[in-house]
Amino acid sequence: MDTTKPATARAPGRPKGSTGDVYHQLAQERVRHEKAKADACELANRLREGELLERKDVETASARLHAALAQFLRGLPDVLERKCSLPPSAVEELEAAIDAATAELGERIKRVLG
Repeated sequence: MDTTKPATARAPGRPKGSTGDVYHQLAQERVRHEKAKADACELANRLREGELLERKDVETASARLHAALAQFLRGLPDVLERKCSLPPSAVEELEAAIDAATAELGERIKRVLG
């Protein structure tokens, strides 16, 4: 039984570019492939365990939170008008400040979510 290496294997001293380099490249590709599979499995496990969230879920939750906060803040001028007897000009200023603040918050959320 012949136990010598196949003729296509790169023998010591052969120049680069011979068949042995192909085996080395294939081995490197296999390592990259196995690492990618392991990374994908780890990511799936972290998602399943709740360590990570899907981007769309974070975007949806952020939008809902922003909307709820904006709605709450927009109700404050009326409450303060009744409780504190604010003049209409003060209520208008407060409404404008709340509108500007919620718009700025929306922009900041967009930048964070990128």
